[in-house]
Amino acid sequence: MEENENIAESEKGEVFDSKNTALEEHNTIYEKIIDELAAILPEKWEKVCLYSHVREENYEFFFYVKLDGKFIQYIELEKLCGVSKEEIRGVFDKLYEILLPDFMENAWNVLTYIVTNDGKYNVEYDYEDFDDIISYRKAWKEKYLN
Repeated sequence: MEENENIAESEKGEVFDSKNTALEEHNTIYEKIIDELAAILPEKWEKVCLYSHVREENYEFFFYVKLDGKFIQYIELEKLCGVSKEEIRGVFDKLYEILLPDFMENAWNVLTYIVTNDGKYNVEYDYEDFDDIISYRKAWKEKYLN
């Protein structure tokens, strides 16, 4: 998938371009995501990889931040930057509010959002069901953090 600030492609092969209103709606979603994450990111972050598993009644989020060429898990932000668990939970609650309508409309299983500090982003939608969540998360980490 090509990284571009104006093009996004779903796993279904849908390509959103600037002539498509769906792109504008999705760009707004993606901008809101980084706006929320930026509130808890360290000053010199390089890249963020966000895992989003949203359902009507609950959610699961986690993300990794690249600092000095190395990914750290979001829970390490408490030690590194003084970001509290409550602040992180607040961001996750807001991400849920942002992503729930998109999930309800498109029924994706996992949305992966990768953004660099220069504003370029890549979004991937996974529509496949998985039986083994632990194996899925391990494969996700291998794919996006290497």
